[in-house]
Amino acid sequence: MIFSFLTSRFFLVFLFPFILGISTVFSFQPYNFSYINFFIIPALFLVTTYVQKKSKNIYRKKPYLLNIFLIGYFFGIGFFLTGTSWISHSLTFDDNFKFLIPISIVGFPLFLGLFFGLGNLIVGPFLKNNFISILIFASSLASMDFLRAKIFTGFPWNSWAYTWSWAPEILQLLPIIGFFSFNLICIAVYCSPLLLFFKNKF
Repeated sequence: MIFSFLTSRFFLVFLFPFILGISTVFSFQPYNFSYINFFIIPALFLVTTYVQKKSKNIYRKKPYLLNIFLIGYFFGIGFFLTGTSWISHSLTFDDNFKFLIPISIVGFPLFLGLFFGLGNLIVGPFLKNNFISILIFASSLASMDFLRAKIFTGFPWNSWAYTWSWAPEILQLLPIIGFFSFNLICIAVYCSPLLLFFKNKF
């Protein structure tokens, strides 16, 4: 029964990605447990490839591309639900802005989660358990961070590069390669545990 639940569409497409997204908050300030991302990001990759495969048989009655999108979207909702909660707190200091609190708590995560959903939708169908797919996946996450920061929202917070804010030695790379290149490297490094599963499959 537990196995059936853990392999169900509800758990893999909705609940598990959402939990992963929520958990990322511990890798940012003030917690700085960056190393949990060595589990979180590979888990997001693996659940995407698993559902991609199973959508063709077990979940065949459900829209295939919708599953891929929803994995990224619910991950994004969890990611921003916890990662931007400080915004609602900052709005409590002025009564004129308190009406914006529900928007900041609910609206921001629901909207910004679309970036993760879109990124997963674009690359998800092409991912396989190999090294090239890891690079594609990391590039997708980094590209969505770039779009989020530069095009639609001007919203640079919660990029993966900030998970190393506690390590000034590592941040010495920033003036050399730039913020978004560093962000891409961070994501690729976090994906590295996947090489233990398919290191010989390029």
